[in-house]
Amino acid sequence: MLSKSIQNLLFVGLSKYQIRSISECAVQLGTSNLRFGVGCTKEVGQDLVGLKAKKVGVLTDFNLVNLPPVQIVLDSIAKEGIDVSLYPVVQVFVMFLL
Repeated sequence: MLSKSIQNLLFVGLSKYQIRSISECAVQLGTSNLRFGVGCTKEVGQDLVGLKAKKVGVLTDFNLVNLPPVQIVLDSIAKEGIDVSLYPVVQVFVMFLL
């Protein structure tokens, strides 16, 4: 049986009074972790250790494979002793539907 508060949330068009009268509400959103900033690429290996990864694959395309970001990721993973395989075969296909 749903609590009265949850039942109230299920109705569309709640008044401001009804929303304010609910004493507790929990919302959970499952998302991927995103990081931005200088040096965050160097932390990939540490993140994989936290996930208890033993063998990982890095997918990239042939335009990026020799650029510093890919090498930083590979070095970070190898530094943590995780077996890493590089797959520089990712391709983007653009399709036009008429």
